Amino acid sequence: MGKNNDALLAYDNAIKTNPQYLAAWCNKGISLHSLGFYEEALHAYDKAIEIDPQCGEAWNNKGTVLQDLNKQYEALAAFDAAIKIFPQYAEAWSNKGNIFNALGRFDEALHAYNEAIEIDPLYAKAWYNKGNMHQDLTEFDEALHAYDKAIEINPKYAKSWNNRGLVLHNMCKYDDSVRSYEEAIRINPQDADTWNNKGVTLDFLGKYVDAIYAYNKATEFNSQHGNAWYNKGVSECKKCLDEGNLSYCNAAIRSFERAIEIRPFDAEVWYRKGIALRLLGCNNEANLSLKIAQSMSCRK
Repeated sequence: MGKNNDALLAYDNAIKTNPQYLAAWCNKGISLHSLGFYEEALHAYDKAIEIDPQCGEAWNNKGTVLQDLNKQYEALAAFDAAIKIFPQYAEAWSNKGNIFNALGRFDEALHAYNEAIEIDPLYAKAWYNKGNMHQDLTEFDEALHAYDKAIEINPKYAKSWNNRGLVLHNMCKYDDSVRSYEEAIRINPQDADTWNNKGVTLDFLGKYVDAIYAYNKATEFNSQHGNAWYNKGVSECKKCLDEGNLSYCNAAIRSFERAIEIRPFDAEVWYRKGIALRLLGCNNEANLSLKIAQSMSCRK
């Protein structure tokens, strides 16, 4: 974050010296977007476009900000503008595919990803995005192929390794799934989502202690990871039932309580907490937790 702030200061100084400095406005937009200042980033890109309406990069980058603001149709128009200026703009085609995917227009998304890949067959992100679409559609063989292509191009593409693990899990290839997560973790050891995903697969394999370790790593890197706290509690309950060791039940209750702090209106977490309390013989507390879960379910 410090580097982005320093960069912003430099870009602002450059713009003061020359208000028509196109690259400074574009780079300012990139830094503001990275910092989460979306409206300010849009203003920077609009200034760049005002200076040079044929700046495809400014249109493309504006589209990515609009997408993050969930303004899908405005984003689509921005990507179209970038492509009109430079039809061989692979990144803009891939981003356009993401919009179509989000809108459920999957044939058009596939066309856009394929255009990006035809323009630049070594554009790993287009393969990755294409894989995500196939995964969303439960087209697991196609998703796996796309992720494998992304990894072939960039073996250190941690997100592709992670999502490859998700696909393999859904294909019931659990050992291969774990190996994919391990590769993602080797590349990016502090990614909480990958640790959580690895835990889910280890749980499926009945390796509850290893799963709990993975969830602990997930919550170490993101203490607000509600899914990891919940999944940890589930594995701890299973370990309790597996061994008859009530210390795991106590641990599960603590995990569910942390999950409830993060997701207080999640009926499933309250339900699981109630089951854990019942295993400990705390029937009054269990009934209260189960009643809360039931009332939340009724409101849905």
